[in-house]
Amino acid sequence: GVLPVSLFDTQAAAALCGTGGGLGYQKLVQEVTGVVLEKGETRSDWMRRPLSASQLDYAADDVRHLHAIHHVLQAKLDILGRGGWLAEDIARQLANAANEDGDRWPHLAMRSSQFLDAPAQRRLLRLLRWREGQARRSDRPRSWILDNELAAALARSNPASPDALQAQLDATPKSPRSLRDALWQALTTPLADEDDAPLARGDDRDKKQLRAMQDAVLATAGELGVPEGLLASRKLLEALQDGGGWTGPLAGWRRQALEARLGPLIASGGTSPGSV
Repeated sequence: GVLPVSLFDTQAAAALCGTGGGLGYQKLVQEVTGVVLEKGETRSDWMRRPLSASQLDYAADDVRHLHAIHHVLQAKLDILGRGGWLAEDIARQLANAANEDGDRWPHLAMRSSQFLDAPAQRRLLRLLRWREGQARRSDRPRSWILDNELAAALARSNPASPDALQAQLDATPKSPRSLRDALWQALTTPLADEDDAPLARGDDRDKKQLRAMQDAVLATAGELGVPEGLLASRKLLEALQDGGGWTGPLAGWRRQALEARLGPLIASGGTSPGSV
């Protein structure tokens, strides 16, 4: 139940410095320090005891260079004036980790959700919220609790009774039959905030507008020397396009960097002022 009070994300810092986006630790060590880490023990038997001297050295390399990386990246962030950017992103990471409820609207990330009507999407949201809690309590992967396909099928069919639910579970391989009662409770109990849930949408957005927004993000990323995906993913742009506002990751420094370009595009429906 304890989170780190002081956290420095080397991967995020490297991206903000323009060193590269999504660099793994090995490549980051080489890029920043020039040290080439050995790969030989990556697929060795880590269940073996005692570990070999080579394995121990390999494991120590996972932390051996962190101080050097931190020193170099922090200095670059200070020069660029982006230390506050990293602090914002890390604070959000910690806030998300502290939120035991996980993603508030997990149904939006499921492609199959867009094919469900509004009541079914709310039922799916109930199931996914329940699954998240169950997975945390049992320390098991979400898909082991309830896979996405079955969750969508239950939300769509809306079993009329516990027996009907049982029949659907019995007809589905690897379904959580032992959790039938908990599933029924989750499926039939409205959430306090489900009426506020945004609906998953299909491919009916203004594609021209979205493309123009992506181009604006790409141009801004080029000027800042950072990866495009670090600024705004397609998912975040779609949320902005849907009227979600400058919230979450799009608040703070990203808004300052992007609003001058994206604001007019949203207001004009994808055509920048003065363009033909």
